[in-house]
Amino acid sequence: MQLRRRLLKGTATGFAAVLALSAASFFPGAVEAQAQVSPVQTGPVIVEMTEEMTFDPPSLTVPVGTMVQWVNVSASMGHSATADPDRAFDSAIVVLPLGAESFDSGLLPPGATFEHTFDVPGRYVYFCIPHEDEGMIGEIIVE
Repeated sequence: MQLRRRLLKGTATGFAAVLALSAASFFPGAVEAQAQVSPVQTGPVIVEMTEEMTFDPPSLTVPVGTMVQWVNVSASMGHSATADPDRAFDSAIVVLPLGAESFDSGLLPPGATFEHTFDVPGRYVYFCIPHEDEGMIGEIIVE
Protein backbone atom coordinates (compact mmCIF):
# COMPACT_ATOMS: atom_id res chain seq x y z
CA MET A 1 0.00 0.00 0.00
CA GLN A 2 2.87 2.39 0.76
CA LEU A 3 4.28 1.75 -2.74
CA ARG A 4 0.95 2.76 -4.23
CA ARG A 5 0.88 6.00 -2.19
CA ARG A 6 4.40 6.90 -3.33
CA LEU A 7 3.52 6.17 -6.93
CA LEU A 8 0.33 8.22 -6.68
CA LYS A 9 2.39 11.24 -5.60
CA GLY A 10 4.56 10.82 -8.73
CA THR A 11 3.92 11.54 -12.37
CA ALA A 12 1.58 9.99 -14.90
CA THR A 13 4.12 7.17 -15.17
CA GLY A 14 3.51 6.45 -11.49
CA PHE A 15 -0.22 6.35 -12.13
CA ALA A 16 0.31 3.88 -14.98
CA ALA A 17 2.42 1.71 -12.68
CA VAL A 18 -0.37 1.70 -10.07
CA LEU A 19 -2.83 0.61 -12.73
CA ALA A 20 -0.47 -2.17 -13.84
CA LEU A 21 -0.01 -3.31 -10.22
CA SER A 22 -3.76 -3.28 -9.67
CA ALA A 23 -4.39 -5.21 -12.87
CA ALA A 24 -1.74 -7.75 -11.92
CA SER A 25 -3.33 -8.36 -8.52
CA PHE A 26 -6.86 -8.82 -9.90
CA PHE A 27 -6.01 -10.41 -13.26
CA PRO A 28 -2.87 -12.59 -13.07
CA GLY A 29 -1.17 -12.61 -16.46
CA ALA A 30 -2.58 -9.22 -17.45
CA VAL A 31 0.81 -7.51 -17.23
CA GLU A 32 2.45 -10.18 -19.40
CA ALA A 33 -0.31 -9.76 -21.99
CA GLN A 34 0.72 -6.12 -22.42
CA ALA A 35 3.94 -7.32 -24.11
CA GLN A 36 1.89 -8.58 -27.05
CA VAL A 37 1.32 -6.26 -30.00
CA SER A 38 -2.29 -5.07 -29.93
CA PRO A 39 -4.49 -4.10 -32.88
CA VAL A 40 -4.38 -0.50 -31.59
CA GLN A 41 -0.62 -0.35 -32.23
CA THR A 42 0.63 3.19 -32.76
CA GLY A 43 3.85 3.42 -34.70
CA PRO A 44 6.02 0.57 -35.91
CA VAL A 45 6.99 -2.54 -33.99
CA ILE A 46 10.79 -2.57 -33.61
CA VAL A 47 13.11 -5.47 -34.43
CA GLU A 48 16.77 -4.86 -33.64
CA MET A 49 19.59 -6.24 -35.78
CA THR A 50 22.43 -6.89 -33.35
CA GLU A 51 26.19 -7.13 -33.20
CA GLU A 52 25.67 -10.78 -32.17
CA MET A 53 24.09 -11.45 -35.59
CA THR A 54 20.55 -11.90 -34.28
CA PHE A 55 17.15 -10.35 -34.82
CA ASP A 56 15.71 -9.22 -31.49
CA PRO A 57 13.05 -10.40 -30.97
CA PRO A 58 13.70 -13.47 -33.15
CA SER A 59 9.97 -14.18 -33.46
CA LEU A 60 7.06 -11.77 -33.38
CA THR A 61 3.27 -12.06 -33.70
CA VAL A 62 1.43 -8.99 -35.02
CA PRO A 63 -2.02 -8.15 -36.38
CA VAL A 64 -2.60 -7.55 -40.09
CA GLY A 65 -1.62 -4.02 -41.12
CA THR A 66 1.25 -3.70 -38.64
CA MET A 67 4.38 -1.86 -39.71
CA VAL A 68 7.61 -3.48 -38.54
CA GLN A 69 10.78 -1.42 -38.41
CA TRP A 70 14.18 -3.13 -38.40
CA VAL A 71 16.90 -1.06 -36.72
CA ASN A 72 20.56 -1.95 -37.15
CA VAL A 73 21.88 -1.43 -33.61
CA SER A 74 25.20 -3.06 -34.46
CA ALA A 75 28.21 -0.83 -33.95
CA SER A 76 30.26 -2.17 -36.82
CA MET A 77 28.42 -4.39 -39.29
CA GLY A 78 25.78 -4.14 -41.96
CA HIS A 79 22.65 -6.28 -41.88
CA SER A 80 19.62 -6.91 -44.05
CA ALA A 81 16.02 -7.99 -43.45
CA THR A 82 15.28 -10.13 -46.48
CA ALA A 83 12.31 -12.38 -47.30
CA ASP A 84 13.19 -13.18 -50.90
CA PRO A 85 14.04 -16.78 -51.79
CA ASP A 86 15.96 -15.59 -54.86
CA ARG A 87 18.40 -13.71 -52.57
CA ALA A 88 19.02 -16.65 -50.20
CA PHE A 89 21.85 -19.15 -50.46
CA ASP A 90 19.33 -21.73 -49.19
CA SER A 91 15.96 -20.62 -50.59
CA ALA A 92 14.17 -23.17 -48.37
CA ILE A 93 14.69 -20.95 -45.29
CA VAL A 94 12.42 -18.21 -46.68
CA VAL A 95 8.71 -18.64 -45.93
CA LEU A 96 6.03 -16.32 -47.28
CA PRO A 97 2.25 -16.69 -47.08
CA LEU A 98 0.36 -17.22 -50.33
CA GLY A 99 -0.18 -13.82 -51.94
CA ALA A 100 2.54 -12.01 -49.98
CA GLU A 101 5.30 -10.20 -51.83
CA SER A 102 8.95 -10.66 -50.93
CA PHE A 103 10.86 -7.81 -49.30
CA ASP A 104 14.51 -6.85 -48.98
CA SER A 105 15.98 -3.95 -47.03
CA GLY A 106 19.28 -4.06 -48.87
CA LEU A 107 22.41 -3.78 -46.76
CA LEU A 108 21.72 -1.45 -43.80
CA PRO A 109 24.76 0.20 -42.22
CA PRO A 110 24.87 0.67 -38.42
CA GLY A 111 22.10 3.00 -37.28
CA ALA A 112 19.98 2.59 -40.43
CA THR A 113 16.36 1.42 -40.49
CA PHE A 114 13.96 -0.38 -42.83
CA GLU A 115 10.16 -0.59 -42.61
CA HIS A 116 7.65 -3.03 -44.04
CA THR A 117 3.89 -3.22 -43.48
CA PHE A 118 2.41 -6.71 -43.22
CA ASP A 119 -0.97 -6.79 -44.99
CA VAL A 120 -1.20 -10.52 -45.76
CA PRO A 121 -1.79 -12.88 -42.82
CA GLY A 122 0.47 -15.87 -42.36
CA ARG A 123 4.01 -16.85 -41.44
CA TYR A 124 7.05 -14.95 -42.74
CA VAL A 125 10.57 -16.28 -42.25
CA TYR A 126 13.30 -13.83 -43.25
CA PHE A 127 17.08 -13.64 -42.95
CA CYS A 128 20.12 -11.38 -43.10
CA ILE A 129 21.96 -11.79 -46.43
CA PRO A 130 25.53 -11.41 -45.12
CA HIS A 131 24.80 -13.54 -42.01
CA GLU A 132 22.56 -16.29 -43.41
CA ASP A 133 25.32 -18.88 -42.82
CA GLU A 134 25.56 -17.75 -39.17
CA GLY A 135 21.83 -18.43 -38.71
CA MET A 136 20.58 -14.84 -38.58
CA ILE A 137 16.96 -15.72 -39.26
CA GLY A 138 13.75 -14.14 -37.95
CA GLU A 139 10.05 -14.93 -38.03
CA ILE A 140 6.92 -12.80 -38.10
CA ILE A 141 3.44 -14.28 -37.73
CA VAL A 142 0.67 -12.02 -38.99
CA GLU A 143 -2.82 -12.74 -37.63
